[in-house]
Amino acid sequence: MTKTVIGTKITNTLLTDYLIIANEDKNIRKFIDLVYAPENSISMYKMYSPYTIIVPKDESPIDLERLNEALENARGYYEMLLGSEKIPKTVLRLNNKAFRNNYNLSDLTKMKLVYYGIYVGVCDISKLDMSKEFDFSRVSPTAEEVVDGKSGVGDTQLKVYDIVLAGVER
Repeated sequence: MTKTVIGTKITNTLLTDYLIIANEDKNIRKFIDLVYAPENSISMYKMYSPYTIIVPKDESPIDLERLNEALENARGYYEMLLGSEKIPKTVLRLNNKAFRNNYNLSDLTKMKLVYYGIYVGVCDISKLDMSKEFDFSRVSPTAEEVVDGKSGVGDTQLKVYDIVLAGVER
């Protein structure tokens, strides 16, 4: 009991200190929003994969029981988009193993949480589609696109933020 009380006190102190620092640090961005999984993304499949156990084995061309395991091992993070952005501009990357209180990826779509993230780069929106994730080919713009200023560079680029803390604020 004493260890639990001391651990909780230390955790709460660290979180309070972090929030004070995070709110002053220009490198940490705060998002308050609902999130959703990009269409046909690994994140979306991960949200639905636990339900595949209800499909009879003989009616599926793949071993659906192992699908969830494969998705779990496929990566250490999952991408989510901000619900408030009509045209996606931002990707929040969340570490699925860091969730507490028995939360999982699909729970996040139902909660308006506060996310603290650090900018880590950009990704093309098409790379969020699971079928194109490992397509490393680059399509060069045509001469007409360059002259018209429509080179395609940046048109579909999303800013990526690794989420270091998410939760409910008072």
